[in-house]
Amino acid sequence: PILLISSVAVILIMSTLYHSLSEILEVLTESERNAKHAALHDVLTGLGNRTLLADRIEQSLRHMKRDGGAGALLMLDLDGFKQVNDAFGHNVGDQLIKEIARRLLWRLRDVDTVARIGGDEFAIWLSNVPHLSGIKTVCQAILEDVSEVCSLADQEIYVGVSIGAVQATGTDLVSDLLRKADIAMYDAKADGRGCFKIFTKGMDAEVQRRTIIEKKMRQALENKDCQALQVHFQPLMNRGQEIVGVEGLLRWTDPELGPISPAESIPIAEDCGLIGKLTALVVDQACITAVHFPDLQISINLSASQFHDENLALRLEKQVRGNGIRCSQIELEITESLLLEHSQICGRTLGQLRGAGFGIALDDFGTGYSSLSYLHEFQVDTVKLDRSFIQSAKYGKSIAILSATIALGHAINLRVVAEGIENLEQQNIALDAGCDVFQGNFFAPPMAPVELVDFILTSKKGQASAA
Repeated sequence: PILLISSVAVILIMSTLYHSLSEILEVLTESERNAKHAALHDVLTGLGNRTLLADRIEQSLRHMKRDGGAGALLMLDLDGFKQVNDAFGHNVGDQLIKEIARRLLWRLRDVDTVARIGGDEFAIWLSNVPHLSGIKTVCQAILEDVSEVCSLADQEIYVGVSIGAVQATGTDLVSDLLRKADIAMYDAKADGRGCFKIFTKGMDAEVQRRTIIEKKMRQALENKDCQALQVHFQPLMNRGQEIVGVEGLLRWTDPELGPISPAESIPIAEDCGLIGKLTALVVDQACITAVHFPDLQISINLSASQFHDENLALRLEKQVRGNGIRCSQIELEITESLLLEHSQICGRTLGQLRGAGFGIALDDFGTGYSSLSYLHEFQVDTVKLDRSFIQSAKYGKSIAILSATIALGHAINLRVVAEGIENLEQQNIALDAGCDVFQGNFFAPPMAPVELVDFILTSKKGQASAA
């Protein structure tokens, strides 16, 4: 009996231990499974992450190397997602991300891989897509899917997407595909967003050039190389042919690359965070000119990206006053799209700049929204009509639109400047339409400070002779 009881007790103990160990092993297995899943998937959407994406691409590339065929990698970045977060909060932003993930999964095949690789960035690996036409078809379908309205939190929310795509074969490397798709995606953003771009070799050369320009720009700014980065000044003339101001325009000539236009250098400066230093250099050089011409207003362009800086107004005021210049002698030019894209930030910063004494001019007016109500709301002092406004005003209807726009500007006490005057005909059109100030190569091209001195002296002598 003792042996029997002991045996039963041992069996019961062993059985209990077995069940306990089984439960522990099951918990450990589940934990390991969850850990592996978490390591390869996005928590919010359940999609794969960058690690899983790279593994899937690697597997496909091995199959393609052995069996032939082609695939494609798509990089997607949502357009307007930040505004959704700012307007409705991060909870709605998270719901939007989950809805976009659902739409992408619905659109694609089971053999394809959808991954979330950043806040509002997704990537898609398309297996067995042998022709570019197939890639384009998928990209176009995704553009349409994403752009459809999202009903979230009792709100109708719209976002877009920019897509970069690269075709892949078995000889490609995962890292190269990721880099090329990323390049194509940024090219899509630069082309206006809401579109897709297929990677080409030319894009690679463009990125290399951008990298070189960024490096040279950093060096020039660090060395304060005013020989390379110069500010030239283009005169602004009134109706009596008198110079009433100048616009400071950046000119950059590199010994190796030659002249680099602002249209190329400014976006690079914005992307790599150098726009603040570049603006500071322009302001310093403009202030030097302002010292010599205290009665002349100096116009300086500001980038829209700078209005994200809450200290912009304070820093500009300190810099200008530190150079011994009145803020009222400086006019700051912004683009009209800024008024809509960043209205709250823009309004607050513009108010601070005006409070410091700066004049505010709206540059390239007529190329975007052209809403005079925004000019009144944000207390703009000057509108500069885009050159296309004048150059296209050759017929009755277009001249009538030009005259009406100028009249409306005058009605809310705005000074109206005609840009891009290239010949006598355009000058007369702008004069007859009622423009107050004129700027263009017909009067004078942008010139170095020394040349500006000669131009002003010559202009004064001419006016004296005429008198």
